[in-house]
Amino acid sequence: MQTSTITVINPLSKDNVVAPYQHLARLAQLRTLAEYPLPKKMGTIPMESSIPTDKHILFALPFPEASFQQALAALTIAHPSYRTTYRETAFKDPTIDESAWSDVDILVTFNCLPASPSLCPRLKLIHFISAGIDAHLSHSMLTSTDISVTTSTGIHGPPMAEWFILGLLAHQTGLPDLYDLQRKREWGNVMKFASRKSLQGQRLGILGYGGIGRQAARLAQALGMEVLAYTASAKKTPESRRLTTYTIPGTGDVEGTIPSEWFSGTDKSSLHHFLSQKLDILLIAVPLSTNTRHLLGWEEFEVLATNSPSSAPNGGGPFVSNLARGDVVVQEDLVSSLNNGLIRGAAVDVADPEPLPSESTLWDAKNIFITPHMSGVTLDSLKHVVEILNINLGKWEGGESLINLFKRTRGY
Repeated sequence: MQTSTITVINPLSKDNVVAPYQHLARLAQLRTLAEYPLPKKMGTIPMESSIPTDKHILFALPFPEASFQQALAALTIAHPSYRTTYRETAFKDPTIDESAWSDVDILVTFNCLPASPSLCPRLKLIHFISAGIDAHLSHSMLTSTDISVTTSTGIHGPPMAEWFILGLLAHQTGLPDLYDLQRKREWGNVMKFASRKSLQGQRLGILGYGGIGRQAARLAQALGMEVLAYTASAKKTPESRRLTTYTIPGTGDVEGTIPSEWFSGTDKSSLHHFLSQKLDILLIAVPLSTNTRHLLGWEEFEVLATNSPSSAPNGGGPFVSNLARGDVVVQEDLVSSLNNGLIRGAAVDVADPEPLPSESTLWDAKNIFITPHMSGVTLDSLKHVVEILNINLGKWEGGESLINLFKRTRGY
């Protein structure tokens, strides 16, 4: 890996251009330069020189600043002309002083946005730390401006794929029953678990083959499963199957070579054709848009189950995992499919609405594993947020197209 040389004249100097960041006083201890390669065009940076910081990046996030400490240090070194400010916001309904927006050029946020475009005349780029931004599609910052918007698509692939495997293995092994036996201090009857099947040879259909779906495919392949992919647009050539959004090195399926078969379409018949491909497991990983809202209901689950080899006598039906959004599924139809035995089990990290009310019938559905939209939240994923920003700043300055660019016309 090619990296650039950095000359640090005196990192403890009060005149240091990045002196406001106390963590830079320990530059000798930083290992982040290996984790965040600097742009190739950078040479030696004289840290005591008067580099103008005329561009302002505001981080408005519901996490302690310490979570981003090392990543911000590397970003500051790579792009010394940018001044960064960090404001920890509330997780729900976040607000900051209106005056704070006036000199912001770039905003990095989870859900904190200016109330009006008039408050941020200098704002040119909004970078969201989430992959999906469906909750903000009607906000004036997206509907009434042409400000560039980027997302953190690709950073959540590893933890969310791990969550998918967790839910699947927990169901396959009968983990809830095993844990119940442990709590009761009972050894149990081994023959009760003799009817379970290995994942080897099972067919996994991935609805939405982006960063999350591709990492799930990578793990599934390692477990011996066959993967089938479904996308909105046709992917008939090797080039079209290549993923162009951000991918953590060493993860996923960038070239799109794992699926044994590809399917595509935005109409019901195309979806039903995919669901009829003798799938044992369905992973839902599509972005939420007008085209995918309530994409799957009773009719779709019936097509899936009718054609699934797991629905054979004593099979119990297919398994469904939803990592997308709760609104992608007609929730009551999922509940009915589980309770009626059409589907043998499900794992959902999303719900409609969120938080899921205590009176929701989803809680009591048979064989369901529910988590509070936490599968993509990990401490180490935060560094990749800054890595995407680092890449895009280099592209911005070089007049190149940004990665992970949100397209208003399609809604993601």
